[in-house]
Amino acid sequence: MPKILTVHAPIDGEIIPLCRVPDPVFSERMLGDGLAIDPTGDTIVAPFDGKIINFNPALHAFTIEHDGIELLIHVGVETVMLNGEGFSPLVGEGDTVKQGQPLLQFHPTFLTQRLSCAYVILVITAPLEAKITPLLSQGNATAGQPLFTVGVVPPSALPASVVAAAQNTQDLLLSNVRLFNQPDKTVSLRVQNGKIQEVIPGRTEQIGQVEGRGAYVAPGLIDLHIHGFGGFGPELGTADGLLQMSQALLAQGVTSFCPTLYCGQPKDMENLLHTLSPVVGTETGARILGFHLEGPFISPKKPGVMKPEDIAAADVEVFKRLYEAAQGKITSMTLAPEVPGIEPVIDFCTQHNILLQAGHTNATYEEMEQAKARGVHHVTHFCNAMSPFHHRAPGALGAALMDNDFSCEVIADGVHVNPAIVSFLHRVKPLQNIVLVTDALLPTGQQNGPFFANKEEVVLEGGVWHRKADNVIAGSALTMLQGIKNLVAWGYPLSDALLCATANPARLLGRSDLGVLQEGTAADLILLDKNLNLQKVIH
Repeated sequence: MPKILTVHAPIDGEIIPLCRVPDPVFSERMLGDGLAIDPTGDTIVAPFDGKIINFNPALHAFTIEHDGIELLIHVGVETVMLNGEGFSPLVGEGDTVKQGQPLLQFHPTFLTQRLSCAYVILVITAPLEAKITPLLSQGNATAGQPLFTVGVVPPSALPASVVAAAQNTQDLLLSNVRLFNQPDKTVSLRVQNGKIQEVIPGRTEQIGQVEGRGAYVAPGLIDLHIHGFGGFGPELGTADGLLQMSQALLAQGVTSFCPTLYCGQPKDMENLLHTLSPVVGTETGARILGFHLEGPFISPKKPGVMKPEDIAAADVEVFKRLYEAAQGKITSMTLAPEVPGIEPVIDFCTQHNILLQAGHTNATYEEMEQAKARGVHHVTHFCNAMSPFHHRAPGALGAALMDNDFSCEVIADGVHVNPAIVSFLHRVKPLQNIVLVTDALLPTGQQNGPFFANKEEVVLEGGVWHRKADNVIAGSALTMLQGIKNLVAWGYPLSDALLCATANPARLLGRSDLGVLQEGTAADLILLDKNLNLQKVIH
């Protein structure tokens, strides 16, 4: 059964059309549905039971949340009282409140001294499947009077057709969405046979359409370096483990990914690829683009969390056997370009369109430049497990940073790389050469331990996984969506952050059909609300 939330008037006043509200941020460009009240009362009360998740008295704005539904209350006024003067907050961020509880008190002089234009605007953000039913759309409202209801259908109660439309869809019309790179532009997208057939300016009306309600629309996220998620991943060594990983990622907005194999004994990696390669192409969740091999031809001087006994000497014949076991489904490989005998491996990979990544490497700057000339143009987890930058010996890190021919994958969790460096990279590197990855481990998203990754127990501390035996960082617990939020928080425009997770990784793999919102490309789409929370996945 649907869950019904009733939103009550937070103050006495007259309901007014949004067109009378002189605030483009909260009216013309707002996400979600809303209404405005010209207040006559002097106290704003809670419109429903919930929690204050954001409170900014200086901006006269706060957000209340209840079971995934958010209501922004914004007090706008043209008056001599600015920057919070004239208002007294009665609650704080994080407080749990009851419907009718006073939240904000106007000073006694507010209603007499304000100029002609004052308003309280309510903006509701709810899951896209929610139905909003107005109970009072005009006239005078009294604090506590029901204004509208929000009916949310639990996922388990959704009709099969709705679940399908939210995940695997061949034909639909997606209406009233805003392009992530042109947020002032509202469009509709027509999908046929799983591809974007038409981008239509403005809003459309058609029976059976998927209503976007002003959400941002962006291409589905692409993760080129991920070991597992939700307790599933290639290391389980089963077809089901990989398929379950695909399904779990789709629910996170990831529509394409490269399952990453740890550095291992060549024969073990060969057997694993032989088991998993038939799965590719049968998945119904996130698309498996092919495998990323993180080793085994890496530097024993930069193993990171890799087991030293699994690091192998470079041997092109060994790699050919890996390639055959994978049925050619290897899309990328991390290697140390300075290790002896690596040149034939590099040549074989370039001949077979395998993306070469320098990682777990102790290469000098000069060795990196030589590798680039041979075909190594990408860097695995920028800054991590590579020779550091020094003013006399720039190392692998210096080459990746200073040479714009190198693209860099970045783990944007704030731990693997300091946020200041990630922000600096945006200023000095061509945007198309920055690629967001998670490098997430198998237990990421799991709720109950103990947790294991690469057959070793790990613990989550400080937002990253640590190997329990020696506390070495074993990998991230990042999701792609959180990585995007972090990039935005660190100074990346939203459009740039999303490009790092969509078009940029697609371009590296030569997949012009992915990562962009253009006619003829795959209809892998995500909808995000104003807080960049995932609202819907269309795949």
